[in-house]
Amino acid sequence: MAILEDLGGEYAHIRRKILIGFGGIAAAVVVTAVAIGVSVLAEGPGAWRDLVKTVTNPTMVPIFFAAIGGGVIAPWFAMRAKRFALLRTAMLGHHRCPHCGYGIRSVPAHDGAVTCPECAAAWPAGEVGVLPEPPAGSSRRHILLLVLLGLGLAAMFAGTLLYWAF
Repeated sequence: MAILEDLGGEYAHIRRKILIGFGGIAAAVVVTAVAIGVSVLAEGPGAWRDLVKTVTNPTMVPIFFAAIGGGVIAPWFAMRAKRFALLRTAMLGHHRCPHCGYGIRSVPAHDGAVTCPECAAAWPAGEVGVLPEPPAGSSRRHILLLVLLGLGLAAMFAGTLLYWAF
């Protein structure tokens, strides 16, 4: 219970921000798909062939990879890494192995690291037993910037599709 208290509200807020960010990306994709669908229906079968030709064009591959990698995958991994860092700090502060949860209070340090006897994960001895500081506001800004970056890249992707569709 003490570990959850040390994590504070920021740990739960990160998950909410992930859902909000990806909800925004999903909304942009749905709006783009609807716009493309309306355009294809209004223009007829020739528009569908033009759209397929444009999307399958080899020059579009880098745009797709940039949109998917920068707009979806990078923010996802950045936020997961932030959550794990918070959890790791809290668990080590309470003498628990972040990997398996085993108690490492009485485990001696060797070569500056405490090795968990249960899973053999090694953790810096200087971090074991040090309780986490209250979360700072700058980490919240980092997450918000990552979400905005992801939305911006998704919007660029959607704009590219709209440009080629209309």
